[in-house]
Amino acid sequence: MQSILKEISFLAKRIQGFADITQQSLIEFWEDRWIGVNSLSSLFPSLYSLIFSSNVSIRSQGHYLNNLWHWHPLLKRSITTDSQYDKFHLLNLINQQSITNQPDNPRWSLTANGSFTVKSFYDFLNSRGIKYAFYKVAWNLILPSKIQIFTWLLSLNRLHTKDNLIKKGWQGDSNYIFCGTQAETKNHIFFSCNTAKSIWIHFGNYFLPFIWPSSLEELLISVTSLRKLEGIIWRTLFSAVCWSIWISRNKFIFEQKSFSAESIINLSILALQDWAGSGTRKEAVQLAKILEDKPIPRCSG
Repeated sequence: MQSILKEISFLAKRIQGFADITQQSLIEFWEDRWIGVNSLSSLFPSLYSLIFSSNVSIRSQGHYLNNLWHWHPLLKRSITTDSQYDKFHLLNLINQQSITNQPDNPRWSLTANGSFTVKSFYDFLNSRGIKYAFYKVAWNLILPSKIQIFTWLLSLNRLHTKDNLIKKGWQGDSNYIFCGTQAETKNHIFFSCNTAKSIWIHFGNYFLPFIWPSSLEELLISVTSLRKLEGIIWRTLFSAVCWSIWISRNKFIFEQKSFSAESIINLSILALQDWAGSGTRKEAVQLAKILEDKPIPRCSG
Protein backbone atom coordinates (compact mmCIF):
# COMPACT_ATOMS: atom_id res chain seq x y z
CA MET A 1 0.00 0.00 0.00
CA GLN A 2 2.84 2.37 0.90
CA SER A 3 4.52 1.82 -2.48
CA ILE A 4 1.24 2.52 -4.34
CA LEU A 5 0.77 5.80 -2.49
CA LYS A 6 4.38 6.70 -3.27
CA GLU A 7 3.83 6.11 -6.99
CA ILE A 8 0.62 8.19 -6.97
CA SER A 9 2.48 11.03 -5.24
CA PHE A 10 5.23 10.80 -7.87
CA LEU A 11 2.71 11.03 -10.71
CA ALA A 12 0.76 13.80 -9.02
CA LYS A 13 3.82 16.01 -8.92
CA ARG A 14 4.66 15.51 -12.58
CA ILE A 15 1.40 15.53 -14.53
CA GLN A 16 -0.47 18.80 -14.97
CA GLY A 17 -3.76 19.02 -13.11
CA PHE A 18 -3.26 16.11 -10.72
CA ALA A 19 -2.71 17.93 -7.44
CA ASP A 20 -3.27 21.27 -5.79
CA ILE A 21 -0.17 23.08 -4.59
CA THR A 22 -0.95 22.40 -0.96
CA GLN A 23 2.24 20.29 -0.77
CA GLN A 24 4.33 23.44 -0.57
CA SER A 25 7.21 21.87 1.35
CA LEU A 26 7.22 18.70 -0.79
CA ILE A 27 7.04 20.10 -4.31
CA GLU A 28 10.27 21.49 -5.74
CA PHE A 29 9.94 25.10 -6.89
CA TRP A 30 12.21 24.90 -9.95
CA GLU A 31 12.19 21.23 -10.95
CA ASP A 32 8.59 20.04 -10.56
CA ARG A 33 5.75 20.88 -12.97
CA TRP A 34 3.44 22.45 -10.38
CA ILE A 35 2.33 25.47 -12.40
CA GLY A 36 1.60 24.05 -15.85
CA VAL A 37 2.96 21.58 -18.37
CA ASN A 38 6.55 22.78 -17.92
CA SER A 39 8.86 23.25 -14.96
CA LEU A 40 10.01 26.76 -14.05
CA SER A 41 13.59 25.68 -14.78
CA SER A 42 12.65 25.01 -18.43
CA LEU A 43 10.56 28.19 -18.75
CA PHE A 44 13.18 30.51 -17.28
CA PRO A 45 16.65 29.02 -17.95
CA SER A 46 18.42 32.37 -17.46
CA LEU A 47 17.02 32.65 -13.94
CA TYR A 48 17.63 28.97 -13.25
CA SER A 49 21.33 29.56 -13.91
CA LEU A 50 21.32 32.19 -11.13
CA ILE A 51 19.80 30.08 -8.34
CA PHE A 52 21.79 28.93 -5.31
CA SER A 53 20.22 25.45 -5.24
CA SER A 54 17.80 23.53 -7.47
CA ASN A 55 16.53 21.41 -4.59
CA VAL A 56 14.28 24.02 -2.99
CA SER A 57 10.60 23.76 -2.10
CA ILE A 58 7.81 26.15 -3.02
CA ARG A 59 7.51 27.31 0.58
CA SER A 60 11.22 28.24 0.74
CA GLN A 61 10.80 30.81 -2.06
CA GLY A 62 8.62 33.26 -0.17
CA HIS A 63 7.25 34.25 3.22
CA TYR A 64 4.12 35.38 5.03
CA LEU A 65 3.73 39.00 6.11
CA ASN A 66 0.52 40.12 7.81
CA ASN A 67 -1.10 36.83 6.77
CA LEU A 68 -0.32 37.50 3.09
CA TRP A 69 2.07 35.40 1.01
CA HIS A 70 4.93 37.26 -0.69
CA TRP A 71 7.11 35.54 -3.28
CA HIS A 72 10.87 36.02 -3.06
CA PRO A 73 12.76 33.56 -5.32
CA LEU A 74 16.37 33.35 -4.14
CA LEU A 75 18.75 34.42 -6.92
CA LYS A 76 22.36 35.55 -7.11
CA ARG A 77 22.94 39.29 -7.17
CA SER A 78 24.40 39.54 -10.68
CA ILE A 79 21.41 39.74 -13.02
CA THR A 80 21.27 41.02 -16.61
CA THR A 81 18.55 43.17 -18.18
CA ASP A 82 17.11 40.12 -19.97
CA SER A 83 17.05 38.23 -16.69
CA GLN A 84 15.25 41.19 -15.08
CA TYR A 85 12.51 40.81 -17.69
CA ASP A 86 12.38 37.08 -17.04
CA LYS A 87 12.09 37.73 -13.32
CA PHE A 88 9.18 40.11 -13.99
CA HIS A 89 7.39 37.42 -16.02
CA LEU A 90 8.20 34.75 -13.42
CA LEU A 91 6.62 36.83 -10.66
CA ASN A 92 3.68 37.62 -12.92
CA LEU A 93 3.16 33.89 -13.39
CA ILE A 94 3.58 32.64 -9.82
CA ASN A 95 1.55 35.50 -8.34
CA GLN A 96 -1.50 33.80 -9.87
CA GLN A 97 -1.03 30.89 -7.46
CA SER A 98 -2.71 30.88 -4.08
CA ILE A 99 -0.37 29.82 -1.27
CA THR A 100 -2.04 28.99 2.04
CA ASN A 101 -0.60 28.80 5.53
CA GLN A 102 -2.13 25.38 6.08
CA PRO A 103 -0.17 22.14 6.65
CA ASP A 104 0.65 19.98 3.63
CA ASN A 105 -2.44 18.15 2.45
CA PRO A 106 -2.21 16.15 -0.81
CA ARG A 107 -5.39 16.58 -2.84
CA TRP A 108 -6.54 15.06 -6.14
CA SER A 109 -7.83 18.01 -8.18
CA LEU A 110 -9.70 15.92 -10.77
CA THR A 111 -12.52 15.11 -8.32
CA ALA A 112 -14.75 17.44 -6.31
CA ASN A 113 -13.90 15.83 -2.97
CA GLY A 114 -10.16 15.66 -3.61
CA SER A 115 -9.97 11.86 -3.48
CA PHE A 116 -8.34 9.72 -6.18
CA THR A 117 -10.59 7.62 -8.43
CA VAL A 118 -9.65 5.40 -11.36
CA LYS A 119 -12.45 6.97 -13.44
CA SER A 120 -11.07 10.52 -13.00
CA PHE A 121 -7.63 9.32 -14.06
CA TYR A 122 -9.08 7.46 -17.07
CA ASP A 123 -11.13 10.49 -18.16
CA PHE A 124 -8.06 12.71 -17.80
CA LEU A 125 -5.99 10.46 -20.05
CA ASN A 126 -8.77 10.22 -22.66
CA SER A 127 -9.11 14.00 -22.81
CA ARG A 128 -5.32 14.39 -22.94
CA GLY A 129 -5.60 16.76 -19.98
CA ILE A 130 -7.23 19.51 -22.04
CA LYS A 131 -9.23 21.51 -19.55
CA TYR A 132 -9.99 24.87 -21.07
CA ALA A 133 -11.22 26.29 -24.35
CA PHE A 134 -8.06 27.91 -25.71
CA TYR A 135 -5.62 25.04 -25.28
CA LYS A 136 -4.67 25.06 -28.98
CA VAL A 137 -3.70 28.72 -28.83
CA ALA A 138 -1.84 28.81 -25.52
CA TRP A 139 0.01 25.51 -25.85
CA ASN A 140 0.86 25.95 -29.54
CA LEU A 141 4.00 23.83 -29.92
CA ILE A 142 5.63 26.32 -32.28
CA LEU A 143 5.86 28.84 -29.43
CA PRO A 144 8.74 29.01 -26.95
CA SER A 145 7.70 27.93 -23.47
CA LYS A 146 7.75 31.50 -22.13
CA ILE A 147 5.34 32.64 -24.84
CA GLN A 148 3.04 29.68 -24.15
CA ILE A 149 2.81 30.76 -20.52
CA PHE A 150 2.19 34.38 -21.54
CA THR A 151 -0.61 33.36 -23.95
CA TRP A 152 -2.15 31.12 -21.30
CA LEU A 153 -2.18 33.96 -18.74
CA LEU A 154 -3.59 36.34 -21.36
CA SER A 155 -6.42 33.96 -22.25
CA LEU A 156 -7.33 33.68 -18.55
CA ASN A 157 -7.08 37.47 -18.02
CA ARG A 158 -4.32 36.95 -15.46
CA LEU A 159 -1.73 39.42 -16.78
CA HIS A 160 -0.80 42.38 -14.59
CA THR A 161 -2.86 44.87 -16.56
CA LYS A 162 -3.84 47.98 -14.61
CA ASP A 163 -7.45 46.87 -14.11
CA ASN A 164 -6.21 43.61 -12.55
CA LEU A 165 -3.68 45.46 -10.38
CA ILE A 166 -6.42 47.80 -9.12
CA LYS A 167 -8.44 44.76 -8.05
CA LYS A 168 -5.44 43.76 -5.92
CA GLY A 169 -5.27 47.15 -4.23
CA TRP A 170 -2.86 49.02 -6.50
CA GLN A 171 -3.51 52.76 -6.58
CA GLY A 172 -2.44 54.51 -9.73
CA ASP A 173 -3.56 55.92 -13.06
CA SER A 174 -5.89 53.36 -14.63
CA ASN A 175 -5.54 54.69 -18.18
CA TYR A 176 -3.56 52.87 -20.85
CA ILE A 177 -0.17 54.55 -21.22
CA PHE A 178 -0.26 54.76 -25.03
CA CYS A 179 -3.59 56.47 -25.62
CA GLY A 180 -4.12 57.92 -22.12
CA THR A 181 -7.88 58.10 -22.57
CA GLN A 182 -9.20 54.59 -21.89
CA ALA A 183 -8.82 52.25 -18.91
CA GLU A 184 -6.10 49.64 -19.37
CA THR A 185 -7.83 46.28 -19.77
CA LYS A 186 -6.92 43.12 -21.63
CA ASN A 187 -9.41 43.89 -24.37
CA HIS A 188 -8.25 47.51 -24.78
CA ILE A 189 -4.51 46.77 -24.88
CA PHE A 190 -4.67 43.87 -27.30
CA PHE A 191 -7.78 44.59 -29.35
CA SER A 192 -9.78 47.84 -29.18
CA CYS A 193 -7.04 50.48 -28.79
CA ASN A 194 -6.34 52.29 -32.07
CA THR A 195 -2.78 51.01 -31.96
CA ALA A 196 -3.95 47.41 -31.67
CA LYS A 197 -6.54 47.93 -34.41
CA SER A 198 -3.87 49.20 -36.83
CA ILE A 199 -1.71 46.16 -36.09
CA TRP A 200 -4.52 43.64 -36.62
CA ILE A 201 -5.60 45.39 -39.84
CA HIS A 202 -2.07 44.96 -41.22
CA PHE A 203 -2.05 41.21 -40.59
CA GLY A 204 -5.69 40.85 -41.64
CA ASN A 205 -4.79 42.37 -45.02
CA TYR A 206 -2.10 39.70 -45.34
CA PHE A 207 -4.42 36.77 -44.61
CA LEU A 208 -7.80 36.65 -42.84
CA PRO A 209 -9.67 33.32 -43.03
CA PHE A 210 -12.55 34.36 -40.72
CA ILE A 211 -14.95 37.26 -40.11
CA TRP A 212 -13.28 39.82 -37.87
CA PRO A 213 -14.75 39.60 -34.34
CA SER A 214 -15.82 42.33 -31.92
CA SER A 215 -13.63 41.45 -28.91
CA LEU A 216 -10.38 39.73 -27.96
CA GLU A 217 -12.34 36.83 -26.48
CA GLU A 218 -14.11 36.29 -29.81
CA LEU A 219 -10.78 36.51 -31.62
CA LEU A 220 -9.45 33.73 -29.39
CA ILE A 221 -12.50 31.64 -30.23
CA SER A 222 -12.02 32.28 -33.96
CA VAL A 223 -8.33 31.33 -34.08
CA THR A 224 -8.97 28.28 -31.88
CA SER A 225 -11.53 26.96 -34.37
CA LEU A 226 -9.24 27.27 -37.42
CA ARG A 227 -7.87 24.05 -38.91
CA LYS A 228 -4.68 22.99 -40.69
CA LEU A 229 -2.48 25.74 -42.16
CA GLU A 230 -4.96 28.50 -41.31
CA GLY A 231 -4.77 27.50 -37.66
CA ILE A 232 -0.97 27.23 -37.68
CA ILE A 233 -0.63 30.76 -39.10
CA TRP A 234 -3.19 32.58 -36.98
CA ARG A 235 -2.61 30.85 -33.66
CA THR A 236 1.08 31.67 -33.90
CA LEU A 237 0.35 35.15 -35.21
CA PHE A 238 -2.01 35.83 -32.31
CA SER A 239 0.72 35.12 -29.76
CA ALA A 240 3.34 37.04 -31.74
CA VAL A 241 1.22 40.19 -31.92
CA CYS A 242 0.04 40.08 -28.31
CA TRP A 243 3.54 39.36 -26.99
CA SER A 244 5.01 42.21 -29.05
CA ILE A 245 2.35 44.63 -27.77
CA TRP A 246 2.97 43.52 -24.18
CA ILE A 247 6.77 43.84 -24.19
CA SER A 248 6.53 47.20 -26.02
CA ARG A 249 4.13 48.42 -23.33
CA ASN A 250 6.46 47.18 -20.57
CA LYS A 251 9.54 48.81 -22.10
CA PHE A 252 7.63 52.08 -22.35
CA ILE A 253 6.73 51.87 -18.63
CA PHE A 254 10.02 50.61 -17.22
CA GLU A 255 12.60 51.99 -19.69
CA GLN A 256 10.74 54.95 -21.26
CA LYS A 257 11.27 53.44 -24.72
CA SER A 258 8.68 54.68 -27.21
CA PHE A 259 6.81 52.38 -29.56
CA SER A 260 4.35 52.59 -32.43
CA ALA A 261 2.00 50.33 -34.35
CA GLU A 262 4.66 50.03 -37.05
CA SER A 263 7.41 48.97 -34.64
CA ILE A 264 5.11 46.35 -33.07
CA ILE A 265 4.17 44.98 -36.51
CA ASN A 266 7.85 44.52 -37.39
CA LEU A 267 8.57 42.99 -33.98
CA SER A 268 5.70 40.53 -34.48
CA ILE A 269 7.02 39.50 -37.91
CA LEU A 270 10.50 38.95 -36.45
CA ALA A 271 9.02 36.79 -33.70
CA LEU A 272 7.08 34.70 -36.23
CA GLN A 273 10.18 34.16 -38.34
CA ASP A 274 12.31 33.32 -35.32
CA TRP A 275 9.85 30.78 -33.87
CA ALA A 276 9.20 29.14 -37.23
CA GLY A 277 12.86 29.09 -38.21
CA SER A 278 14.11 27.61 -34.95
CA GLY A 279 11.41 24.94 -34.69
CA THR A 280 11.83 21.36 -35.87
CA ARG A 281 8.22 20.18 -35.61
CA LYS A 282 6.19 19.74 -38.78
CA GLU A 283 4.01 22.78 -37.97
CA ALA A 284 7.05 25.05 -37.55
CA VAL A 285 8.54 23.86 -40.85
CA GLN A 286 5.20 24.49 -42.59
CA LEU A 287 4.96 27.99 -41.14
CA ALA A 288 8.55 28.79 -42.16
CA LYS A 289 7.76 27.67 -45.74
CA ILE A 290 4.63 29.86 -45.84
CA LEU A 291 6.53 32.92 -44.60
CA GLU A 292 9.26 32.28 -47.18
CA ASP A 293 6.87 31.80 -50.10
CA LYS A 294 4.61 34.69 -49.11
CA PRO A 295 6.45 37.10 -46.78
CA ILE A 296 4.41 39.38 -44.55
CA PRO A 297 5.03 43.01 -45.57
CA ARG A 298 7.06 45.00 -43.06
CA CYS A 299 6.50 48.61 -42.15
CA SER A 300 9.07 51.18 -43.19
CA GLY A 301 10.37 53.97 -41.03
